[in-house]
Parts: sequence; structure tokens; C-alpha cells
Amino acid sequence: MIIRHARIPLRVVFPLALLVFTLILSLWSLRYNGRLSDQEVERRSTLELTGLLTRLQITIEHAYHRSDLVLVQREFAGLSANPDFTCLVLFDEKGTILASNRLGDIGTNWNKRLLSTNQASNQLILNKLHQVKTQEAGQVYLTEDRLGLIGLYPILLGHNPKELREPIRGFFLISESLNRAKHESFESVKRQVLQFSIVLGVFTIILAIFFDQLISRRIWRMVQVTEEIGKGNLEARTELTGYDELGRLANSLDQMSVARQNAEARLLKLNRAVEQSPVSIIITDLNGYIEYANPQVSESTGFERIEIVGQNPNIFKSGQHDHFFYERLWNEITAGRQWRGEMHNKKKNGELFWESVTISPIFDDAGRITNFLGVKEDITDKKLSDVALEQARADAEAANLAKTNFLATMSHELRTPMNGILGIGQIMAAEEEDPEKREFIDVIIASAKALVQVLDEVLDITRIEAGHLSAQPEPCDIKAILSNLVTMFWAGAKAKNLTLVLDDEEILHRYLELDASLVTKVLSNLLANAIKFTPKGEVRLKAISLPENQIRLEVSDTGVGIPEGHLEQIFATFTQADSSPTRRYGGIGLGLAIAKNLITFMNGTIGVRSIEGKGSLFWFEIPVLTVSPNQINSAPDHREALRPIGPGHRVLVAEDDSINASVIRRILTKQGFVVLEAENGMLALDRLLEESVDLVLMDCLMPILDGYQTAKKIRQLEAEGRLKGRLPIIAVTAKAMEEDRARCLEAGMDDYVSKPIEVKLLLRAMEKAIHG
Repeated sequence: MIIRHARIPLRVVFPLALLVFTLILSLWSLRYNGRLSDQEVERRSTLELTGLLTRLQITIEHAYHRSDLVLVQREFAGLSANPDFTCLVLFDEKGTILASNRLGDIGTNWNKRLLSTNQASNQLILNKLHQVKTQEAGQVYLTEDRLGLIGLYPILLGHNPKELREPIRGFFLISESLNRAKHESFESVKRQVLQFSIVLGVFTIILAIFFDQLISRRIWRMVQVTEEIGKGNLEARTELTGYDELGRLANSLDQMSVARQNAEARLLKLNRAVEQSPVSIIITDLNGYIEYANPQVSESTGFERIEIVGQNPNIFKSGQHDHFFYERLWNEITAGRQWRGEMHNKKKNGELFWESVTISPIFDDAGRITNFLGVKEDITDKKLSDVALEQARADAEAANLAKTNFLATMSHELRTPMNGILGIGQIMAAEEEDPEKREFIDVIIASAKALVQVLDEVLDITRIEAGHLSAQPEPCDIKAILSNLVTMFWAGAKAKNLTLVLDDEEILHRYLELDASLVTKVLSNLLANAIKFTPKGEVRLKAISLPENQIRLEVSDTGVGIPEGHLEQIFATFTQADSSPTRRYGGIGLGLAIAKNLITFMNGTIGVRSIEGKGSLFWFEIPVLTVSPNQINSAPDHREALRPIGPGHRVLVAEDDSINASVIRRILTKQGFVVLEAENGMLALDRLLEESVDLVLMDCLMPILDGYQTAKKIRQLEAEGRLKGRLPIIAVTAKAMEEDRARCLEAGMDDYVSKPIEVKLLLRAMEKAIHG
């Protein structure tokens, strides 16, 4: 019910309502707590009487067994001292009272005693007596008026184990009045409710005063201000503050006049923003007919606004999109979803132009679509720019591909003659006994290897820039890797009278999972630089295990050091500390750049500390995983000594360069191999069909039929059964890029050795291919 015309002020109604509420709450509390109090008295008294009867049952049965009724009468006399026990009766199975708190009842029949009680109560006792007889268990129950408790227990004296049930020899009954206990409990409840009512009354008075000051007066002030605003005085203010509802309401009233002015200003501002927007804005109805178009639409299309409103956006169609395009668009927005895309539209003068279009449904409060909003931006210039950018990207990719192809071709063309130089040099070094001539040969070999290293660095940086390099962690022995590196660089350090020290005492776990190849390459670069730039003293390789599964590797030296101003760019490509070391020590400044990129591939960090004239310390930290020695043992051991291959194995060398073929023939002949030669892939296939061979060394770039196609043909002949078994094929090529290795293996070759040939590497690959 809504009270529309209240005559009594709130400042009176509220305190009065509180007082009425206090009275009702007090009466309800008295009634409710009184009921709880009675229930508690009944529960507690029932428990106490049950305990008393259980103890008394034992006593009576014992006395009854000895025919000592005096003991029972004495117990009853003791209980009679409690005025709440109104009836204590012991009677036998015939109903004769044997003991009672009323001595005059002894010897009489207990039924006569019942005649003096209420008929309903009498019947209840008889029913309970029947249940006690049947269940042979005592019962305690409330009287019908809930003002008393009656306990009725049997006397059991059977001791014959053959008897299934103990015979009942009698019963005893105790009646307890609860009037006194309930009265005392209710009096306690009344005192508590009275205290509560007094406290609540005082609180009500305080609350009424508080209500008058905090609520009534503030509401009256807001009423006055509301009347002023209703009269048009938007300057009226309540000047009330607070964070409660009334304070916020007062603040809302104070802002009402300002809000009305601001609403008009915002509406004007929004209209100006849409009208002056640099993008085209169109609003259509549910059928797609234009209801609004801002001036930019006219500027973009050449249509006047009067020509646009009421029309369908089809007037902008250029014919460049099929009807499925517009059907998909319409299905999307009518389903309540936003559509974004690009449209090739037509202006009024027939000129075509591109627009980026976003069409969104507009919903009412009930979630129904009422209109569609289209926001369009002319992207014709951007489209032209994208075409130019795409062309520039294609040109850049072509230039990058040309660079890669040039470097690969340059590498191939340089490695091919270098293979002859190094191969002949290694053969001559093995055969020459004159020390002076061997020294000249060593210079030739060292110079050729230096040139090959430059080629490798250029190819490495090219692979890194192209993103063709990635880390491939595998189980390894880090101490063995470091030991091998020290062994590898020991001769170079000794030649300069340097001490090369390995410090691996701080390695906690020697068996780790990491990319051993990349770590070795980085440390090789750092050690080579350290030895190169250290005139005297020592070079130290140190490894430290770090927390969180990381390892730190350091290469320090006592060399020339790096000026502080050059430390920031030391890891840039083609960079050294200055030009003079480059001239003095050689190199093209790629080693550290490659090292930094390799560490990045392994998700690590690299850095340097240096003092000019005192030396440098290069370090890097990479994440690792600890593995078990068993994993290391199961991994292939590439450091295993070569087993003797044995003389008499037949090797087919498919090589179009006569110098390289001669070098390989000389190397293999000295090892006891029988060498067959073929100048191209076609001749190689003919030789294989005519003669039996154990291994093929395959050049990749040959006339008529290249090495890749030849390998595929060999595998095809094997599948057809024209060649028996699987013939091992090792690529021996100047194509040294990583993708070249992958291409060789994909063509069906088993291994790969790059030119110029290292004799040990070639023999190791051949031994692995022949013996498995």
C-alpha cells in the first residue's frame, strides 16, 4: 500500500515507529525466550531424571533381590526431601505397592492410587507401563500439560542363562513437577527482556534525536531547494555534504541545474564533433536507408547531403564487389555483429576510391536493433602507399636473396679452390721431411684455414640475419667440452708463450642439457680473440654453476684490453675496439657479433668487463638442465677414436673438378681405399650399375646430373632392386650453408662434409658410414 497523503511529519513518525517497534520486539522476545527457557528446563530435567532413575534402578534391583525393602524406603525418603518429586512408588508385578513416599499407600494396589489422578494422565501411565513391559526398558516422558515428568522403570531379576528374557519382578515410578523450575527460568527471562527493553528504549530516543538532526532537517532543506529549482532558480543549492544516501541526494540536487546546462552543451558538442569529423559517418534505418550523413560524406563522395538522406548506400557501389560480398555484410550486421572491411566505392563523378568501413548495429535498452552506424575513412592514398611498400618489401627480399645467393656462390667458388690448396697442403705436410719446407707448407695451410674461417663467419652472420639458426639442446658433459676446447687452443697459446688455464672447480653438475655446438662456437670465438689480443701472460677459461638452472662461462686474459668508450659497440658486426688492432691482429670483426647472436638464440646474456692495457673478461650465462650420466652415455660420442677402416674398400668419388678429385684420390689412396671416379652424376650411376662399391663421396654441383638428383636416383635404384642393400652416400661439397646440409640429407645422402676438406673429419665420416 502506498501512502499518498501523509499528514504527520517524518520527525514524529520515525521516533513513534521506533517506540512501537521496541514494544513489539520486547513482547515477542519475552514470548520466544520464555518458550526456549521452558524447552531448556524440560531437556535438562529429563536428562537429570533419566540419570537418577538409572542409578535408582540398580539400587532397587539389588535391594529387591535381597528382599531389603527398607533400603528402598530409605532411598525414597531421601528423594522426598525434594518438593519437586511428588510421587515415588515401587510396586510388584501384581500391582501391590512395596515402597512409597506416602507410607499409607504401602500394601495397597497402585491402581487405586491412579484413580485419584486425571483420567487422561491415568491412561497415559497405563500405556507407558505396557511399553515398559514389552520393551523391558524404562521411559521418561512429559505429562500432557508439560508441567511434569514421569519416569517408569522395570525391576529385572532373572539370572538363568537359559532364559531368553529376564522376568520383570516389579516397577518403580517417579513423578517430578516442573512448575518451580519453569517459573524460576521464566522470571530470569523476564529480567533479561526488561533490561533489553530499557537499553533499546534509550537507543530509540538517541536514534530519534539523531534522525531529526541528520535526516529530517536535511530532507526539509532539500524540499526547499527542490521547490526553488522547480520555479526555475538553477542557482539554488542545498549546501549539504556527506557520503550517505541523503548527502549524495543533496549533491545530486546541487548538480541538477548544472547537469541540465551541461546536457545541452554536450549535445551541441557531440553534434559538432560528428559534423566536423574527418571520417564519414552515416546512420541508416533497419532497412538500410540513410537517415543521417555528416558533411564529410559529401566531401568524400561529391554527393550533396540532400541527395544522400533517404537513399540506400547502393548509390556508392562501384561494381568491384560481387553480390555475395554485400550479402555477407548484411547477414553479419542484421545478426547483431559488427562488420569491418574495405570497400571499393564510387564517387558522384564516377571516380573510384577505397574506404575502410566499420558498420555497427545500434541497440535500444531492450537489446533490439534500431539503426545501423557506418564509419568510413578514405584509404585510397594508404592503398597506393601499401602497393609501393609491398613492392619495396619484395625488392628488399629480392636483394636479400641476391645477397644470400651471392655469399653462397662466393663461398662455393672460394671453397672449391681452397679445397685443392688445403688438400694438397695436408698431403705435402704429411710427406715432407725437410723442416724448412714443412714450415712453408704450414704457413700455406694456416693461411688457407684463416680464409676459410672468414668465410664461415660471413656465412654464420648471414644465417643469423636470415633466422636460419636455432638452438638444439642435447645431453652433454660440460667438463669434457671445456677440456676439448683447452686442448684445441693449447698449441696456439703455447706458440705465443701464453698460459692457458681451465678453471672448472665451481661446476656443481657436469652433465647438462645444452647446445654443445653453439657453446663451443661461442667459446672458440672468445678464446681465439683472447689469444689473439694477448701479447703475454695468461688466458683463463672458467665455468661457474649458478642458481635456477644456469651456468656462467668466462674467458679472461691479460691482453691489450678495450677502451671504455668502445665497450658498448664491441658486439656490433664488423667492429673491433679500433682500426689499429684490426691491422695488427687481423680479423673482420664478426666473432663477437656472432657470439652475441648465438647466446641470444640460447636465451642467454653476454657481457664484457675490460681495462685498457690490463686485459678483458668476456662472460655469458645460459639456461641449462641437469641430466643423468646415463643420458650422456646413450648419446653418440663424437670424440671416439676412429677404428681402422681397413684396406680394400671401394669408394666412388663423384666430382667434376679435376683438382679436387685428384686431392681426394690422393688422400684416400694413402688410407688404402680403392678409388673410382666419375665427372658427373650420370657417369656415377653408370659406374654403380657396372661395379660394386662400398661408399660414394658426392659433390652436389655437377654438370648433366647434380649430386642431389644423383642421390635420389641411387635410392630409387635400390628400391627397384637394381642396386643391392643401402649404399652410404656422403656429400663432399663447397655448399656450406645449414640449409645445404638439410637439402643433402633430404635428397637421401647419409652425411655431409664441407670443403675445404679436413682429412680427419672426412675419414671419421667415412668410418661411421662404412661401419655404422
